[in-house]
Amino acid sequence: MSFCNVPVLQSAFGSVSVSSLLSGPIMFTVGMLITTVLIACLNAAFGEMASAFPIAGAMFSWTFKLARANPVLRDWARIISWVVGFLLTTSHVILQFQIGVEFTRVFTTGITASGADWHVTRNVNALLVLGFICLTGLVSCTKFSRSPQFWKVTGLLVAILQISACVAMIVTSQKQRSFAGLFTSTKSKYDSKSKGWNLLYGWSGVTFVAGSESVAHMTEETKNAAKTAPRAMFFSSMFTGFMLLICCICVGMAVPPMRHKATGFGIIDTLFAHCPKPVAQFVVISIVLSSFIANVSQFLATSRFFWALARDKAIPMGKMWRKITPDRRPLRAAFLLIGISMLFSLIAFDPTSNSIIIFDVSAAYLVLVCYLTPLVLYALSKKDVYDRDGSNVWTLGYLSKPVTWISVAFLTLVLATLSGPSGWPVDKKTFPYAPIFLIITIGISLFFWFVYGRSHYAGPIKSLTTWTVGYEVEIPKPRANAPVRQEVVNHSDLPRTPDLAANERSLANMTNHQRTGLELPHAYCTYDSSGSLWSASESQVPSQSFFHE
Repeated sequence: MSFCNVPVLQSAFGSVSVSSLLSGPIMFTVGMLITTVLIACLNAAFGEMASAFPIAGAMFSWTFKLARANPVLRDWARIISWVVGFLLTTSHVILQFQIGVEFTRVFTTGITASGADWHVTRNVNALLVLGFICLTGLVSCTKFSRSPQFWKVTGLLVAILQISACVAMIVTSQKQRSFAGLFTSTKSKYDSKSKGWNLLYGWSGVTFVAGSESVAHMTEETKNAAKTAPRAMFFSSMFTGFMLLICCICVGMAVPPMRHKATGFGIIDTLFAHCPKPVAQFVVISIVLSSFIANVSQFLATSRFFWALARDKAIPMGKMWRKITPDRRPLRAAFLLIGISMLFSLIAFDPTSNSIIIFDVSAAYLVLVCYLTPLVLYALSKKDVYDRDGSNVWTLGYLSKPVTWISVAFLTLVLATLSGPSGWPVDKKTFPYAPIFLIITIGISLFFWFVYGRSHYAGPIKSLTTWTVGYEVEIPKPRANAPVRQEVVNHSDLPRTPDLAANERSLANMTNHQRTGLELPHAYCTYDSSGSLWSASESQVPSQSFFHE
């Protein structure tokens, strides 16, 4: 699923297309290789967080946990995580619009370049964007989309399609670029006064492709999440980077720039000019199918994030949106995501296309800020911050902090390049809207914090629970007849219940000690089927739990 989440073939065409404007093919060969290593470091750092805090909220929840562990930021943890959650929510919604626009460009150009007499109007494009978002969202709500076997078969199919498309292009392309020509540079059309800045901007614009980290949103319904999730994030990023490099090389050799009949997306038109029509159509179909599957994966992971927001009361009417089906699918959260994404994507009807220009970089900018926040917090935390919950079974050891600092430097560098104009001279089309959009979004999030969040959002629920015998312990509403343990003020260790064994994922035991510091209720109970996405097999169920009454 993590591999399927990245539309590798479509990204390769996009990288090759942009490289022809920004410093040449060396950007998607040497530049892509460097980025693959840095993305692997980034996912390794996130993998540690996913192992220590296997929570569906991911960066939103990790930020809260790490801020709470810092004495200086402890009182600010709620508002910091609230802002990160708002930025992440906004970026996910904008991302759906961008993915829909890119899919529509490839889909319509594939049809028109094949010779079909179809005049694609702006309204048609907008309707296709909305239909794509709706259809992929609904597919992600089906039962089979949650099946591990489905994603294994689908991942294999996507890999075969991508390799087949690359082989077909290399074999049939009528005019190819030499392999040595892929390591050359050209004059950048991003013509600033600094040649180094031109290269840096070209590198970040051509090579930055992310997506493997979305698997962190699936941790709460993953067996052995503390081991499985970080491994999936790290190794899929390595495999995705390798596949992207191979696809970029094949596309770069088979589809060099040339004059062509323009019908839509330039590089797809160039593909039809270089390759026989059946081959070009097969490549387009491969891109369309892999892009469709990638967005289904994206919706599946993002719906879990929305569910986590609802569970933590980070969105209004959270009690309604957090409800799940008997087989533990958060359909209401998924429908909320589909509805908001389609509502936002109505801007596709904008006749001026200004919305596409403004949001083009803004979504990536918001995501990078959300990535950077927990990394900086961890880099400034004590070494044992991951050891306090006892679930961190996947660690980098002594490389943890160096890898984190490398990731921080990498993301900061990309943020710096995206903060500049997208071309010279600076005008309405090249103006750097992303930093301004970030400030506006933070301002809106703070407004909603004072209107709603301050009185409802206490922090991720999973950060306020303990673990025992493999099951989550939730803090419910106070019960009238619940026995209250009398508080004894002393400095000794908290009392522990002797008959409960420690969870294999945690060194913590359940305690009935009164938590007055956070004004938590005095009674504890476990999640039932209405509150958790995790389901146990019969062999995993302890004899004393809500499964056996």
